[in-house]
Amino acid sequence: MGGQTITSSRLGHYTGVHFASLTVNTLDDNDDGVCNSSHCSLREAIIAANTRSGADTITFSENGNGVITVPSVSSDLPALTDAAGLTIDGDGDVKVHGDFARRPFLVDPDGSLTLT
Repeated sequence: MGGQTITSSRLGHYTGVHFASLTVNTLDDNDDGVCNSSHCSLREAIIAANTRSGADTITFSENGNGVITVPSVSSDLPALTDAAGLTIDGDGDVKVHGDFARRPFLVDPDGSLTLT
């Protein structure tokens, strides 16, 4: 099962965004091209984390706690590609559900993922 291919036009939405930590604040799986304080889905946070070097952590605000069903937009979450590592910290309050049709996460051979 392959991950979503992220093209250069896709990366353009996130160029120049430098986060050590990204906060998911919605349970939806929409991607409007921006991960910010008004809307950041898990999909958007993963794309943003993939565009920068260095380790990143994705956390969840109170509005982002619950069940995230992927893929609500009919595609897998982006593959995790950063060798420096990505930590997704759900604090025990977040469940990612592939709806029995998809894999929730794909880690590239050079990537690294820690779930807490």
